[in-house]
Order: sequence, then structure tokens, then C-alpha cells
Amino acid sequence: MDVIRAARQFLHAHTIPQWQNGEGPDEKQLIQDIATQQCYVLIVDQEIAGLGIISSDIEEPYEQIKNGHWQQASKDYVVIHRVAIDPVYHGKGLALLLMNLLITTARLNNQFDIRIDTHPDNKPMQHLIKKAGFHYQGELSLPVADGQRFAYQLILS
Repeated sequence: MDVIRAARQFLHAHTIPQWQNGEGPDEKQLIQDIATQQCYVLIVDQEIAGLGIISSDIEEPYEQIKNGHWQQASKDYVVIHRVAIDPVYHGKGLALLLMNLLITTARLNNQFDIRIDTHPDNKPMQHLIKKAGFHYQGELSLPVADGQRFAYQLILS
């Protein structure tokens, strides 16, 4: 939760409305992610530097993409969520390392269609997503305040 809180503060400081006003991961959500073995952590010098989730759940917003379409219209996809790096580790290339580890984990689990979303104002995350090889596909509407999201996809072979 310390990493999530720090990431939430970073977003707030950069006027990015994502994960604000009670939206975003809470302790109950992370406990569930851990229990379902969907939560992955990046460890640096025996400290949790970041985390991310790989979910294979079918998600209604991902089924209703707007202003675009998925490269493959399959229901056999995974979604990367809740990617966060402790700001102490910003600028060290660890966010891309974490994304690449999540992508590799999905691939090792025979998951080839990987999707992710972020808020239109979250330029740092958009940059990271594109740098990790994802392609913009359209927009999603999440059932939260200010829920417009840009949707991205990476198809592995």
C-alpha cells in the first residue's frame, strides 16, 4: 500500500485525476489480487519498488471499446492493471523493467493478447505503455468518476 499511496500522491501532484477521490486500488483490492495470485512485485535491494497486476477476468469496459477496435476481438486476453513504481525509484528505468516483466509473465503463461488502459492525462504512463510495445486501440469508459481511459494492446506471437 505504501507504493500505491506514493503513486497516488504523484498523480495528484501532477494533476492527473486517476486514482483520486477514493478511486483506485485499496488494501482490500490488493489483498484480493495477492490471494488470486495476480499481483507481481518488483524488488530492489529487498524493498518493494513497484507492482502490477495481470488479470485474466473478462472486463465489461474492455468489451465496449469506442473510437477504435481491438486488433483481435478475442475474449482470451489479459489486462495489466495497477502498475505503480515508488517515486523514490523514478528515473531509473524500473517502470519499463516492471512492464517487461509483466509482459514476460503473461507470455510464459501462454497469454498472447495483453491489454492495458490509462487516463488521457496520464502522459508518463502513456509514454511507458508505448515504450513497452503497446499500440493505442481506442477508448474505454470505466464506472468511476472521470472514467475515460485510453486503451492499448500488445499481441505476442
